[in-house]
Amino acid sequence: MIYVTGGGGFVSREIVRGLVGAGQRVRVLVANPEESKGIEGPGIEVVVGDRRQPATFAHTLKGIATALLLTRNAQDLVEMDAKFSQAAKAAGVGRVVKISAFGADANAEKGAKRVHAQSEEAVRQAGLKWTFLRPQFFMQNMLWFVDEVKTKGTISLPMKTGRVGMIDYRDIAAVAVKCLTDDAHDGQVYQLSGPELLSIYDIADKLSRAAGVPIKYNDLPPEEFKQLLMSMGRPLWHAEDMTVSYTKMSLGASAVLTEDVNRVLGRAATPFDQVAQNYAHLFRA
Repeated sequence: MIYVTGGGGFVSREIVRGLVGAGQRVRVLVANPEESKGIEGPGIEVVVGDRRQPATFAHTLKGIATALLLTRNAQDLVEMDAKFSQAAKAAGVGRVVKISAFGADANAEKGAKRVHAQSEEAVRQAGLKWTFLRPQFFMQNMLWFVDEVKTKGTISLPMKTGRVGMIDYRDIAAVAVKCLTDDAHDGQVYQLSGPELLSIYDIADKLSRAAGVPIKYNDLPPEEFKQLLMSMGRPLWHAEDMTVSYTKMSLGASAVLTEDVNRVLGRAATPFDQVAQNYAHLFRA
């Protein structure tokens, strides 16, 4: 049986579908019963636990050989991942596949790259076999702007002309399924990108053509973007981390393509044009 954390998220749900489709039995950890909606089905067992409190989930790791570790952005992400890894090791789990961050680097100033590098080290220190998946910016992050597109016809970010090797999260899920079901991937670090470098100007143009509606990129100053996030209820630390990440992307930090999706799946990564067609209907008024 394979264990999946982060069961309420889109990526985890896609991974669960892939695992069940591959004939695997899956135990999914969710934070509350509400998150279990839409997950239940043949071959799937849902358990509820608080990742911050191992006593609420440690017993659910019994009988598990391999686990997916996917943790939503949080100030205590490293601590949560360390607690999970220690509980997994104590329960006899042998392997962990962790969804990390592209270019994870313990020497990064701050933000996701630093945090996820520290989390990877926590997995290693627990004595587990591991595979780390480091994906680029998700193509589906463009869905954050559905309402803005419908009301203003814009996508607003502080990205300037920076290009990113963004990836379809369904490709990330497919890679995760391969790694969870084949221990030949133990000890591997996969930097996952899409097949092309795109700016948000490119994305707006492609979405506009796919949806048949005018969409323009609205470039925001970093400070304005941070204030916008805070006005939407994001805490200061998160707004600052997001602003730093996007500013770095605007300067070319994520203008990188890899062949790791092809290496694992034996096919090319999904192009944004296909993703735009898949979601175009959501951007129409």
